[in-house]
Amino acid sequence: ALLVGAAAVSADSVESAGPVAVAVTDSLDSEAAATKAETELATAKAELTAAEAAITAAKAEFDTAQADLATAEATIAELEQKIPELEKKIQEVQEKLNYENRLSPERVGSDDEDDTEARRLIAEKEALKAELQKTKEALDTAKKAYAGIEERKQVAAAK
Repeated sequence: ALLVGAAAVSADSVESAGPVAVAVTDSLDSEAAATKAETELATAKAELTAAEAAITAAKAEFDTAQADLATAEATIAELEQKIPELEKKIQEVQEKLNYENRLSPERVGSDDEDDTEARRLIAEKEALKAELQKTKEALDTAKKAYAGIEERKQVAAAK
């Protein structure tokens, strides 16, 4: 009888412990879910921080490209203005050279002086032509650089 009574008490204890075990299990599940949610939140915050950093970097790249474009535009404008100026100077030197090479009874001076002046004008004209060619090449290079910067700006804008 003592064993039957002890068994009955044990059975009652197990039955009454059931809700406690369920409550403990539910509590552990809630803690695991909370831990998982905290981990996911921390991951999301890290991803957000990384995305914000990427946006800041892309904006900096865009702003740099925008500034580089302004510089390139100024360079192109300067070179485009210089070309007609050089062409005009070449024309003026050519006119002087034509005058020097013209035979005129009114002109006073030796042939040596005329030759020296003509050689000086020819050298000046050649120097201006070389500068003009160099300027045209610089303009071509500046336009290519501008296109590259524009592409860089588009890539930064797409980020």
